[in-house]
Amino acid sequence: MDLSSLGCLHNAHRYTTYNFCKRTMLELKKITLHTATAIFLTVACYSAQARTVMTITCNEPNGTRTDFYEGEFQEEQDGFAGVTPRFIFDDAKPQSVTAHYEPAAAAKQLGIKDSVTFKIIVQTTEQITMVSAPNEKNTVQMYSIFPKQGIGYFTIHRYMAVRDGEASSATLLTKCNIVKTQ
Repeated sequence: MDLSSLGCLHNAHRYTTYNFCKRTMLELKKITLHTATAIFLTVACYSAQARTVMTITCNEPNGTRTDFYEGEFQEEQDGFAGVTPRFIFDDAKPQSVTAHYEPAAAAKQLGIKDSVTFKIIVQTTEQITMVSAPNEKNTVQMYSIFPKQGIGYFTIHRYMAVRDGEASSATLLTKCNIVKTQ
């Protein structure tokens, strides 16, 4: 037996083992990278979904509306007849809330959009106040909900181009139920 050939065989075996180990390490790196990417994307998908943190459902708001037209103030009863507002707070948009007016068909008959996004301007444990301009130019709504008392005050100011112009303000009151889901 030739000792030099054993050395070559031994070196060849070492070279083959080295290549095998190198290929195995590259495969492990690929698998690790694919696994890490899959985990990251899964976590990103779940964290991107908005999670409801609080829901406030109010009874039908009722109160008074004051209209000013033809140089006179006129006051009358008003409200969201047959419509209940439900406010959804989610963690994806902490400075806004979506109001859903239900049932949507009844809201539409009253000229109320079935959902409106409000900007939160005050949020404490005692009071949540939000504002919205749902039709962009002629109506402003400011709603305040008092969670500890379970009540809501809804104020609506609008201008309507009827009867030589009519300015209107309504203040509606309602009882509300607050459910936190955190």
